[in-house]
Amino acid sequence: MKKWLLISYLFGLVVVPILFAVLPIDFFDHGQSFCLSVLFFDMSCYGCGMLRSLKHLLFFDFETAWELNKLAFVVFPLLSFVWIMEIVRVKRKVDYSRNKSSK
Repeated sequence: MKKWLLISYLFGLVVVPILFAVLPIDFFDHGQSFCLSVLFFDMSCYGCGMLRSLKHLLFFDFETAWELNKLAFVVFPLLSFVWIMEIVRVKRKVDYSRNKSSK
C-alpha cells in the first residue's frame, strides 16, 4: 500500500472515535432509525440501539446504555480492543514503509 494511504487510514482511525466522543450524549437519541430491519420489516434486531447505547456507555451513563442495548457491554470492550490492535498494525506498516524508503 502507498504510504499516504496508510497515513490517511491511521488518521481516520484516530479522528473518527474522537469525533464520536466529542458529540453530545443525546446526539443519536432522536430521529428516524436507519436499521434495515426496522425500516423494511418493522422489527428490532440485536443491533438496534447499539450506537446510542455505545454513546451512553462512553459517557458512563450505564443505566441508559443497558436499557438501549444490553449487548453494548460486550461490544464496547471488544470494539476497543480491535480498534487499538488495528492502530498498532497500521502504525507498524507506516513505520516499516518509512524505514524501507529511507534505505
